[in-house]
Amino acid sequence: MKILRNVLFGVVYTVIYFFLAVMSTGGGHGNFFLFTPLATWILILVALFLLTKLNSLSMRLFFVGLMIVHYLVTLAILLDIRDLVMKDWNRIAGREGIFVTVGVYLIGQIIIWLAFYISTQNQKELG
Repeated sequence: MKILRNVLFGVVYTVIYFFLAVMSTGGGHGNFFLFTPLATWILILVALFLLTKLNSLSMRLFFVGLMIVHYLVTLAILLDIRDLVMKDWNRIAGREGIFVTVGVYLIGQIIIWLAFYISTQNQKELG
Protein backbone atom coordinates (compact mmCIF):
# COMPACT_ATOMS: atom_id res chain seq x y z
CA MET A 1 0.00 0.00 0.00
CA LYS A 2 2.84 2.38 0.90
CA ILE A 3 4.66 1.57 -2.34
CA LEU A 4 1.50 2.19 -4.38
CA ARG A 5 0.93 5.52 -2.60
CA ASN A 6 4.51 6.64 -3.28
CA VAL A 7 4.39 5.60 -6.93
CA LEU A 8 1.00 7.28 -7.37
CA PHE A 9 2.38 10.48 -5.84
CA GLY A 10 5.39 10.30 -8.17
CA VAL A 11 3.25 9.87 -11.27
CA VAL A 12 0.73 12.59 -10.34
CA TYR A 13 3.52 14.99 -9.34
CA THR A 14 5.37 14.33 -12.60
CA VAL A 15 2.27 14.87 -14.75
CA ILE A 16 1.38 18.14 -13.00
CA TYR A 17 4.96 19.37 -13.14
CA PHE A 18 5.33 18.37 -16.79
CA PHE A 19 2.14 20.26 -17.69
CA LEU A 20 3.36 23.39 -15.88
CA ALA A 21 6.78 23.09 -17.52
CA VAL A 22 5.26 22.87 -20.98
CA MET A 23 2.97 25.82 -20.33
CA SER A 24 5.68 28.00 -18.80
CA THR A 25 8.05 27.41 -21.72
CA GLY A 26 5.59 28.33 -24.43
CA GLY A 27 4.27 24.88 -25.25
CA GLY A 28 7.57 23.07 -24.99
CA HIS A 29 9.92 25.51 -26.69
CA GLY A 30 12.72 26.59 -24.48
CA ASN A 31 14.55 25.53 -21.43
CA PHE A 32 15.09 21.83 -20.72
CA PHE A 33 15.64 22.51 -17.00
CA LEU A 34 11.91 22.55 -16.44
CA PHE A 35 11.63 19.12 -18.05
CA THR A 36 14.17 17.51 -15.72
CA PRO A 37 11.49 15.59 -13.77
CA LEU A 38 10.20 14.15 -17.03
CA ALA A 39 13.71 13.19 -18.09
CA THR A 40 14.49 11.70 -14.69
CA TRP A 41 11.02 10.56 -13.60
CA ILE A 42 12.30 7.01 -13.28
CA LEU A 43 14.87 8.24 -10.74
CA ILE A 44 12.13 9.98 -8.76
CA LEU A 45 9.94 6.85 -8.79
CA VAL A 46 12.91 4.73 -7.71
CA ALA A 47 13.62 7.22 -4.92
CA LEU A 48 10.00 7.06 -3.77
CA PHE A 49 10.15 3.25 -3.86
CA LEU A 50 13.35 3.33 -1.81
CA LEU A 51 11.52 5.36 0.84
CA THR A 52 9.66 2.15 1.69
CA LYS A 53 12.93 0.21 2.03
CA LEU A 54 14.99 2.45 4.30
CA ASN A 55 15.65 -0.23 6.88
CA SER A 56 19.31 -0.51 5.93
CA LEU A 57 22.09 2.03 5.72
CA SER A 58 22.91 0.98 2.16
CA MET A 59 19.37 1.79 0.99
CA ARG A 60 19.49 5.19 2.70
CA LEU A 61 22.82 5.95 1.05
CA PHE A 62 21.48 4.79 -2.31
CA PHE A 63 18.47 7.10 -1.92
CA VAL A 64 20.67 10.10 -1.06
CA GLY A 65 23.04 9.27 -3.92
CA LEU A 66 20.14 9.02 -6.34
CA MET A 67 18.82 12.42 -5.29
CA ILE A 68 22.31 13.93 -5.63
CA VAL A 69 22.50 12.59 -9.19
CA HIS A 70 19.11 14.19 -9.90
CA TYR A 71 20.32 17.55 -8.55
CA LEU A 72 23.60 17.38 -10.48
CA VAL A 73 21.76 16.66 -13.74
CA THR A 74 19.40 19.55 -13.02
CA LEU A 75 22.32 21.86 -12.26
CA ALA A 76 24.21 20.79 -15.38
CA ILE A 77 21.18 21.53 -17.56
CA LEU A 78 20.54 24.84 -15.83
CA LEU A 79 24.14 26.00 -16.22
CA ASP A 80 24.51 24.90 -19.85
CA ILE A 81 25.51 28.21 -21.40
CA ARG A 82 25.36 26.80 -24.94
CA ASP A 83 21.55 26.82 -24.80
CA LEU A 84 20.82 30.50 -25.20
CA VAL A 85 17.06 29.90 -25.17
CA MET A 86 17.39 29.07 -21.47
CA LYS A 87 18.42 32.64 -20.83
CA ASP A 88 15.18 33.89 -22.33
CA TRP A 89 12.58 32.58 -19.83
CA ASN A 90 10.81 35.90 -19.39
CA ARG A 91 10.12 36.30 -23.09
CA ILE A 92 8.50 32.87 -23.33
CA ALA A 93 6.09 32.71 -20.41
CA GLY A 94 6.77 35.52 -18.00
CA ARG A 95 8.07 35.28 -14.49
CA GLU A 96 4.81 34.07 -12.96
CA GLY A 97 4.80 30.85 -14.96
CA ILE A 98 8.40 30.14 -14.08
CA PHE A 99 7.85 30.87 -10.38
CA VAL A 100 4.81 28.58 -10.22
CA THR A 101 6.67 25.76 -11.97
CA VAL A 102 9.77 26.09 -9.81
CA GLY A 103 7.50 26.34 -6.74
CA VAL A 104 5.81 23.04 -7.62
CA TYR A 105 9.25 21.48 -8.09
CA LEU A 106 10.41 22.72 -4.69
CA ILE A 107 7.22 21.54 -2.98
CA GLY A 108 7.76 18.08 -4.45
CA GLN A 109 11.35 18.04 -3.24
CA ILE A 110 10.29 19.08 0.26
CA ILE A 111 7.71 16.28 0.33
CA ILE A 112 10.26 13.70 -0.82
CA TRP A 113 12.85 14.78 1.77
CA LEU A 114 10.24 14.95 4.55
CA ALA A 115 9.16 11.42 3.65
CA PHE A 116 12.81 10.36 3.78
CA TYR A 117 13.26 11.95 7.20
CA ILE A 118 10.05 10.43 8.60
CA SER A 119 10.92 6.99 7.21
CA THR A 120 14.39 7.21 8.72
CA GLN A 121 12.96 8.20 12.11
CA ASN A 122 10.43 5.36 11.97
CA GLN A 123 13.22 2.88 11.22
CA LYS A 124 15.23 4.18 14.20
CA GLU A 125 12.22 3.68 16.48
CA LEU A 126 11.67 0.12 15.21
CA GLY A 127 15.17 -1.03 15.70
